Amino acid sequence: LDKIMRMTERSTKIIKGLRVFSRDAINDAMEKVELNRVIEDTLELCKSRVQTKHIRLAWEVVGEYFTWGKAVQISQVVLNLINNASDAIEGSEDPWIKIQIKQNDKMWEISVTDSGPGIPQAIAEKMMQPFFTTKAPGKGTGLGLSISHTILQNHKGQFWYDQNNGNTSFILSLPIYLSNSTT
Repeated sequence: LDKIMRMTERSTKIIKGLRVFSRDAINDAMEKVELNRVIEDTLELCKSRVQTKHIRLAWEVVGEYFTWGKAVQISQVVLNLINNASDAIEGSEDPWIKIQIKQNDKMWEISVTDSGPGIPQAIAEKMMQPFFTTKAPGKGTGLGLSISHTILQNHKGQFWYDQNNGNTSFILSLPIYLSNSTT
Protein backbone atom coordinates (compact mmCIF):
# COMPACT_ATOMS: atom_id res chain seq x y z
CA LEU A 1 0.00 0.00 0.00
CA ASP A 2 2.90 2.38 0.79
CA LYS A 3 4.46 1.73 -2.63
CA ILE A 4 1.15 2.42 -4.35
CA MET A 5 0.77 5.69 -2.41
CA ARG A 6 4.31 6.83 -3.32
CA MET A 7 3.78 5.98 -6.99
CA THR A 8 0.43 7.80 -6.97
CA GLU A 9 2.04 10.89 -5.43
CA ARG A 10 4.86 10.78 -7.99
CA SER A 11 2.40 10.34 -10.87
CA THR A 12 0.37 13.26 -9.56
CA LYS A 13 3.48 15.47 -9.53
CA ILE A 14 4.33 14.47 -13.09
CA ILE A 15 0.79 15.16 -14.29
CA LYS A 16 0.72 18.53 -12.51
CA GLY A 17 4.04 19.44 -14.12
CA LEU A 18 2.76 18.46 -17.54
CA ARG A 19 -0.47 20.42 -17.01
CA VAL A 20 1.49 23.54 -16.10
CA PHE A 21 3.83 22.95 -19.03
CA SER A 22 0.97 22.78 -21.54
CA ARG A 23 -1.48 25.24 -19.93
CA ASP A 24 0.49 28.33 -19.06
CA ALA A 25 1.53 29.39 -22.53
CA ILE A 26 -2.07 29.31 -23.74
CA ASN A 27 -4.28 30.66 -20.95
CA ASP A 28 -2.32 33.35 -19.13
CA ALA A 29 -2.10 36.86 -20.57
CA MET A 30 1.24 38.63 -20.92
CA GLU A 31 1.45 41.82 -18.87
CA LYS A 32 3.88 44.25 -17.31
CA VAL A 33 5.59 42.33 -14.50
CA GLU A 34 7.51 43.81 -11.58
CA LEU A 35 10.34 41.35 -11.03
CA ASN A 36 11.04 42.62 -7.49
CA ARG A 37 7.52 41.68 -6.43
CA VAL A 38 7.66 38.30 -8.18
CA ILE A 39 10.89 37.40 -6.40
CA GLU A 40 9.69 38.69 -3.01
CA ASP A 41 6.41 36.76 -3.32
CA THR A 42 8.32 33.65 -4.34
CA LEU A 43 10.67 33.99 -1.37
CA GLU A 44 7.64 34.14 0.92
CA LEU A 45 6.45 30.81 -0.49
CA CYS A 46 9.71 29.01 0.21
CA LYS A 47 11.06 30.93 3.22
CA SER A 48 10.03 28.43 5.90
CA ARG A 49 11.32 25.45 3.88
CA VAL A 50 14.71 27.12 3.44
CA GLN A 51 14.88 28.23 7.09
CA THR A 52 14.02 24.72 8.27
CA LYS A 53 17.10 23.52 6.39
CA HIS A 54 19.21 26.30 8.01
CA ILE A 55 20.01 27.88 4.64
CA ARG A 56 20.76 31.61 4.44
CA LEU A 57 18.76 33.28 1.70
CA ALA A 58 20.04 36.60 0.34
CA TRP A 59 18.08 38.91 -1.96
CA GLU A 60 19.16 42.48 -2.43
CA VAL A 61 16.85 44.98 -4.11
CA VAL A 62 18.81 47.79 -5.75
CA GLY A 63 16.23 49.15 -8.19
CA GLU A 64 12.99 48.49 -10.00
CA TYR A 65 12.92 45.82 -12.65
CA PHE A 66 10.05 45.38 -15.09
CA THR A 67 9.56 42.85 -17.89
CA TRP A 68 6.69 41.79 -20.14
CA GLY A 69 5.48 38.34 -19.25
CA LYS A 70 3.55 36.06 -16.93
CA ALA A 71 4.32 36.61 -13.26
CA VAL A 72 3.16 33.13 -12.22
CA GLN A 73 5.50 31.45 -14.68
CA ILE A 74 8.49 33.58 -13.73
CA SER A 75 7.78 32.78 -10.09
CA GLN A 76 7.59 29.09 -10.97
CA VAL A 77 11.09 29.24 -12.47
CA VAL A 78 12.57 31.06 -9.47
CA LEU A 79 10.81 28.73 -7.01
CA ASN A 80 12.07 25.67 -8.88
CA LEU A 81 15.65 26.97 -8.76
CA ILE A 82 15.43 27.78 -5.04
CA ASN A 83 13.95 24.36 -4.28
CA ASN A 84 16.63 22.61 -6.35
CA ALA A 85 19.35 24.64 -4.64
CA SER A 86 18.01 23.96 -1.15
CA ASP A 87 17.81 20.23 -1.87
CA ALA A 88 21.37 20.19 -3.24
CA ILE A 89 23.03 22.09 -0.37
CA GLU A 90 20.94 20.78 2.52
CA GLY A 91 23.22 19.62 5.31
CA SER A 92 26.34 21.19 3.84
CA GLU A 93 28.59 23.46 5.85
CA ASP A 94 27.40 27.11 5.69
CA PRO A 95 24.65 26.67 3.07
CA TRP A 96 23.38 29.79 1.31
CA ILE A 97 21.35 30.88 -1.71
CA LYS A 98 21.75 34.31 -3.29
CA ILE A 99 19.47 35.98 -5.83
CA GLN A 100 20.62 38.99 -7.83
CA ILE A 101 19.37 41.01 -10.79
CA LYS A 102 21.61 42.94 -13.14
CA GLN A 103 21.14 44.57 -16.49
CA ASN A 104 22.91 43.17 -19.53
CA ASP A 105 22.12 45.25 -22.61
CA LYS A 106 18.30 45.06 -23.11
CA MET A 107 17.84 42.12 -20.75
CA TRP A 108 17.49 41.59 -17.01
CA GLU A 109 19.65 38.73 -15.79
CA ILE A 110 18.40 37.07 -12.63
CA SER A 111 20.97 34.78 -11.06
CA VAL A 112 20.10 32.12 -8.50
CA THR A 113 23.38 30.97 -6.99
CA ASP A 114 23.97 28.57 -4.13
CA SER A 115 26.93 27.50 -2.03
CA GLY A 116 27.32 24.24 -3.94
CA PRO A 117 30.52 23.55 -5.89
CA GLY A 118 28.82 23.41 -9.29
CA ILE A 119 27.41 20.64 -11.44
CA PRO A 120 29.59 18.00 -13.12
CA GLN A 121 29.77 18.39 -16.92
CA ALA A 122 28.14 14.99 -17.59
CA ILE A 123 25.06 16.01 -15.59
CA ALA A 124 25.02 19.60 -16.91
CA GLU A 125 24.76 18.25 -20.47
CA LYS A 126 21.56 16.32 -19.65
CA MET A 127 19.85 18.37 -16.95
CA MET A 128 17.55 20.38 -19.25
CA GLN A 129 16.08 17.19 -20.73
CA PRO A 130 12.53 16.34 -19.57
CA PHE A 131 12.41 13.62 -16.88
CA PHE A 132 16.17 13.74 -16.22
CA THR A 133 16.84 13.94 -12.48
CA THR A 134 19.65 13.22 -10.07
CA LYS A 135 17.28 13.15 -7.11
CA ALA A 136 16.35 9.95 -5.33
CA PRO A 137 13.27 8.11 -6.62
CA GLY A 138 10.12 9.87 -5.46
CA LYS A 139 11.96 13.14 -4.74
CA GLY A 140 11.72 14.81 -8.15
CA THR A 141 10.07 14.45 -11.54
CA GLY A 142 12.89 15.75 -13.71
CA LEU A 143 10.57 18.32 -15.26
CA GLY A 144 11.55 21.51 -13.42
CA LEU A 145 14.53 22.63 -15.48
CA SER A 146 13.02 21.68 -18.84
CA ILE A 147 9.78 23.53 -17.97
CA SER A 148 11.83 26.52 -16.78
CA HIS A 149 13.77 26.53 -20.04
CA THR A 150 10.54 26.52 -22.09
CA ILE A 151 9.00 29.26 -19.95
CA LEU A 152 11.97 31.55 -20.55
CA GLN A 153 11.90 30.84 -24.30
CA ASN A 154 8.19 31.77 -24.34
CA HIS A 155 9.13 35.05 -22.62
CA LYS A 156 11.72 35.82 -25.33
CA GLY A 157 14.39 35.20 -22.74
CA GLN A 158 17.01 32.59 -22.03
CA PHE A 159 17.85 30.15 -19.26
CA TRP A 160 21.23 28.57 -18.63
CA TYR A 161 23.61 27.08 -16.11
CA ASP A 162 26.62 29.35 -15.50
CA GLN A 163 29.51 26.89 -15.48
CA ASN A 164 32.05 29.71 -15.07
CA ASN A 165 30.81 30.54 -11.57
CA GLY A 166 32.71 28.92 -8.70
CA ASN A 167 29.40 27.86 -7.18
CA THR A 168 26.19 26.44 -8.64
CA SER A 169 24.48 29.26 -10.53
CA PHE A 170 21.57 29.47 -12.94
CA ILE A 171 20.76 32.58 -14.95
CA LEU A 172 17.42 33.54 -16.37
CA SER A 173 17.29 36.50 -18.71
CA LEU A 174 14.15 38.44 -19.53
CA PRO A 175 13.64 41.44 -21.81
CA ILE A 176 13.54 44.82 -20.11
CA TYR A 177 10.01 46.22 -20.24
CA LEU A 178 9.71 49.21 -22.53
CA SER A 179 6.49 51.24 -22.13
CA ASN A 180 5.86 51.17 -25.89
CA SER A 181 6.31 47.39 -26.10
CA THR A 182 3.80 44.57 -25.83
CA THR A 183 6.09 41.71 -26.76
